[in-house]
Amino acid sequence: MAADPLPTNPLETDPLPTDPPPSEEPLSFAARSTTAAASPPLPAVAAPPAGGQTQWKILENPNGPHAALIFDPVRQVFAVYHVDAGSGQIMLKSVRNLSADLRLEQFNSGAPAPKDIQAMLDEARGPR
Repeated sequence: MAADPLPTNPLETDPLPTDPPPSEEPLSFAARSTTAAASPPLPAVAAPPAGGQTQWKILENPNGPHAALIFDPVRQVFAVYHVDAGSGQIMLKSVRNLSADLRLEQFNSGAPAPKDIQAMLDEARGPR
């Protein structure tokens, strides 16, 4: 049976298939380590709670690798993969926990800053 093809619409967002139940044993990559020191075991990954489905998008790029964007809303983690269209090779490019980012009121935003816009709106409304 052939696998379902990846979506062709780069704006399509679908939840990933449900993960199998986590194993009782924590994962460990120590046996694969190339260093002399043993790696600490990684914790088992639990399936997301109901309503917190992992979301993903495929952004097709005719001039280079496609991008697979994955967001876990429960853990607020975002991951980016590059997928080579010819070979199908998948390369993890970055992972970021967004929870601290989303607590910022502004960062790297040009003028006018959000607080300046709010001050202009408050001034336009006048005294209450």
